[in-house]
Amino acid sequence: RDTAGASFQLLFEAEGADIDLLCERGQRGWHITGQALSTNPPELGWKVLPTSEAGRIETDTDPMGEFRLHDLAPGVYEVALRDVNHEIVLPNIELQAV
Repeated sequence: RDTAGASFQLLFEAEGADIDLLCERGQRGWHITGQALSTNPPELGWKVLPTSEAGRIETDTDPMGEFRLHDLAPGVYEVALRDVNHEIVLPNIELQAV
């Protein structure tokens, strides 16, 4: 895949969940808009934890399983989605520098 453009989309299937990520380059960094769909969604939603060499941030999904991450530095990310009983890890998401 060519990730040098201004945006790209990634789709994952894991543990009964479909996860869609739209990665877009912005003026101050990368933005990821995502959605986790599951036949049995977690009652309290997912905790979303993107981690890179720059560190880790945390956000939650809304009731529709959607989440947004803003102003991420270029780098390689591992994005974990956690609920009380599960963890899904999306490895090697590369957000390239300009």
